[in-house]
Amino acid sequence: NGYVVRAVDTSDFDSTINAFAYLFKKIFGINLSDGQRALSLKIPEKWINFTRSRIEEFGIKKDHKIIFLNYFAKDIKRCWSIDQVIELIKLLKQDKHFFNASFIVNTLPDKKESILNSVKNNCLHNVHVFTAQKSFFELPAVISLSDLVISVDTSVVHLTYALDKPLVALMRQKNSYIFPKTQKTCAIFTHNRSDWTKKIGVDVVFNSVLSNIHRIGYVE
Repeated sequence: NGYVVRAVDTSDFDSTINAFAYLFKKIFGINLSDGQRALSLKIPEKWINFTRSRIEEFGIKKDHKIIFLNYFAKDIKRCWSIDQVIELIKLLKQDKHFFNASFIVNTLPDKKESILNSVKNNCLHNVHVFTAQKSFFELPAVISLSDLVISVDTSVVHLTYALDKPLVALMRQKNSYIFPKTQKTCAIFTHNRSDWTKKIGVDVVFNSVLSNIHRIGYVE
């Protein structure tokens, strides 16, 4: 009267989405089309408005594009450093595609003050620090209001994909199979499978952003 559970090898699939689609067909006999496989997320209007008000409080100009950067993940091996984020912002601000852009750095509540100090000490203008305060929906809301997301491998990557926003993701090579490949996404992988994300250099990220901003839709 019980269920028989067998392991299924999904290592040959290029994404977890396709792997799950295979499992649905294998286990339930349900064949999912490409459209049915795509993730989507509906954010309550309340949190869109709340987050938009927070962005307005930053003083971001209405003609500025918003670049959302997330450098941390639960697993330290997937994190970038705030120093790398600061250096990336400095490089981007020198490029013509980012002259009229404001940057929002996502961080944890207990790190907010130190990040603000880093921004101030580096004399960076139009750079703001964000942390979710009251709801899970604040994070996807700010992503939905951004024009480009640059993030390490964490929930931000998958939320950005679900919201169909331009994405540049910093990934460990060993986790490449979970990256959502679409026209609007770009991944930068570590050189070696065992490398931590911090091994990805700032110049590599900068050059990858510039090489892909047209394809992923940041620049039309």
